[in-house]
Amino acid sequence: MIVIFDPEGVLIDTESCRFGSWERMALEQGIVLDKTFFNQFHDASDDKILQAILRGSHRSYSVPEKMALLTRRGDIFDELLESAGDSILLPDTTELLQELRRYGYKMAAVAAPVLPGRLLGHTTVRRLIEFYSRMDIIPEQLEDICEKSGVPASECLVVTVSDYTAKEAEARGMHTELCERGMTWLRLWERLSEFIN
Repeated sequence: MIVIFDPEGVLIDTESCRFGSWERMALEQGIVLDKTFFNQFHDASDDKILQAILRGSHRSYSVPEKMALLTRRGDIFDELLESAGDSILLPDTTELLQELRRYGYKMAAVAAPVLPGRLLGHTTVRRLIEFYSRMDIIPEQLEDICEKSGVPASECLVVTVSDYTAKEAEARGMHTELCERGMTWLRLWERLSEFIN
C-alpha cells in the first residue's frame, strides 16, 4: 500500500506564506490587503483573488500585467516557503512519516494547484516522501503516482482535507481519508491504522 498525502492541512500549513505572498504583491501595487477581506477567498482561484485585490487599485491592469502579477505572487510565495522551512510543518509530521516508513509503507504527495515538491521541498520531511508528481492537476497527479510507484489504485490511500482531492481519488478506486485541517498526529495515526493494518 502507498499513502498519498495532499500535504496542505495534513502535513503542513502554508496559510501564512499564502497570505504573505498576496499581501506583499498587493503592497508593491500600493494596495493594502486586509486579512479578513482576504480570508473570504480561501478556496478561490488565483485569478479571482487577484481580481478582488485589484479592485482596491486606482488604475486598471492589462491581461499581461495581471499575468505578471500572478507570476510575482508565485515568486514571493516560493521565497516565503524557502525561508519558512520546517516552521510550516504541522506538529508531529516528521514522527508520523517516520512511523509509516518504519512499517514499510511507501509515501507520495500530490497538491493542487502547485507541484507537491514545491510545498515540501524546503522542509526536512521531503526525503521521507518517495514519490512526487510533476503533473499539473490532481487527477493527473494521482494517476502519475500510481504509474511511478507501480501500486494499483486499489492499494492507495489518499489523505487530504480537500473534498475535491478525495472525490478524484475515489473516482479512481482509491481509498480516502478526508481529515480535518490540522488534525493531530495521534488522531491521524489512529485513522490511518484502520486502513494500513
